[in-house]
Amino acid sequence: MYQIAVCDDDVIFCEKIENTIFCFARKNGWEIAVDVFYSGKGILKEFEKRMSYDLILLDIEFPDMDGIAVAKRVRDDYQDESVQIVFLSGKSQYAMQLFEVRPMNFLIKPVDGKRLEGVLQKGISLSQKLQTEFHYKKKNAYYRIPIKDILYFQNLE
Repeated sequence: MYQIAVCDDDVIFCEKIENTIFCFARKNGWEIAVDVFYSGKGILKEFEKRMSYDLILLDIEFPDMDGIAVAKRVRDDYQDESVQIVFLSGKSQYAMQLFEVRPMNFLIKPVDGKRLEGVLQKGISLSQKLQTEFHYKKKNAYYRIPIKDILYFQNLE
């Protein structure tokens, strides 16, 4: 199960991206879960719960907290180097500011469906190569724990 987050304040844009992701998943036979957030603070609340993602499609401009600040928190505060971050923006002027957070890609809006599918393919491929985490589901949420942090497993049944 691949976990993808879409974070953009444009509801219609998020729906289009989410539909493209689900079509891509069906076409490739992959199981993908998508969480949608409409603010930078919204996605960071999930990281506070220890939620993590394989890929984040992240807008840069938000009224509450810009996407670059969100990515810095993901990389620095939550120390998540394995998540692939793809920035989305209608403006290309941000390119130089993004190097500090090591994004996988930068897509200009409106996002071309074929280009997005290429990014999804690459993101999932990188996620498979960087698989150093144990994934599990508890209720309706998916979690990942670095394998290096696991001491033992206990069956509570």
